[in-house]
Parts: sequence; C-alpha cells; structure tokens
Amino acid sequence: MKTCKTAPKTSKAGFSLFEMMTFVAILGIMISLALPLFGNAKEVQQAAAKRNAQNFCSLANSASVAGFDVTAGTTSVEVAFKRIADGVTITKGPLKGRTFKLPNINEPEIKAASAYAKIRNSELIYLPSEPTKLTF
Repeated sequence: MKTCKTAPKTSKAGFSLFEMMTFVAILGIMISLALPLFGNAKEVQQAAAKRNAQNFCSLANSASVAGFDVTAGTTSVEVAFKRIADGVTITKGPLKGRTFKLPNINEPEIKAASAYAKIRNSELIYLPSEPTKLTF
C-alpha cells in the first residue's frame, strides 16, 4: 500500500502585518479628523461666529446698495442681524422683489456673531479682531 506524504497542517490564527498596518493607518486618520472637534471647541465657536458676522455684514451691505437699510431705527447689531436672518425684501429699484436672507441661523449664533460687528453711520462694519462682547 502506498502512503502519500502531505505537509502537516498548520493553523494560522491572528492578523497579518499588512492587516495590522492598515488598521493603524485608518485609526490614525480617524483620530486626526476627530481631534479638532474635541481639542479647541472655543476656537471653533469663535471662528464660526466671525464667519457668520462677516456673512451678515456682507449681506447687509448688499441690501444697502439695493436700497434697504437694515440698521434703520436701531443701534443694536443683534437686531440688525435678526432682520437679515428673517429676510429683507427690496421694494423699489432694479432689484425690486429680491429677498436678502441668511437662512439656518439660530438665536445663539446671531448673538455670538453680533460681538464681531458694529454699527457706524448706519452701516454694519465687520470687526474680526475687536469682539465687543463674547457670548459663548
């Protein structure tokens, strides 16, 4: 009777070096993306407030050029920002019927953004380096 010699069966349990390196690389990418969310939350909020204030002031200046004064009757930046957030519609001129609006902005975001703007001569001025009050 003939016998066939085969290689002994070895059991390889565990992960290969390539699989481990891939896992570590993916984990590193995920951590690098998540780290800014946890590390400096206040800086992120300030940057968002500055960006919102800049958007508000740009939109207010555009509405002013079109013939609508968002600062009429108020000296409060927050009130002017609320008007823009709600939307202002031009009633005369070539842009008649056009609505200037900054959507999806809530009350705390308006309050935080108002710290980076002032009203001078009936005009909203964006001041990124001079917060008047911080509300975080």
